Amino acid sequence: MVKMLGRNQKGNYCRVPTSTGTVPQAWEKCNVAKRKALTEATNFQQFNVIEITRKISAFLQSYPQATPILPKVEEVIAKERDLQEKLMAKHSTVVDCYEKEISQV
Repeated sequence: MVKMLGRNQKGNYCRVPTSTGTVPQAWEKCNVAKRKALTEATNFQQFNVIEITRKISAFLQSYPQATPILPKVEEVIAKERDLQEKLMAKHSTVVDCYEKEISQV
């Protein structure tokens, strides 16, 4: 029997058994659907963050008083984008591996 992490009624993580047959249980299908929805929401939020950072950068470029801090702000924005891309890559890998594992069970 394969074990995975799930949440109990109190919201704490615990180990729960998965199905041993070839057909996933209903809650496993529900979890996959939730994960897909979460991935789509995360992608949308990432797009929003990129748009917001562009607006901040454009706003700062329009003010001469912001010239001294503009390079630092752009550096922070670039680092944040890199971190988000790495996080999304890890998230996608984990979700893909989990879905592959579920489909093989």
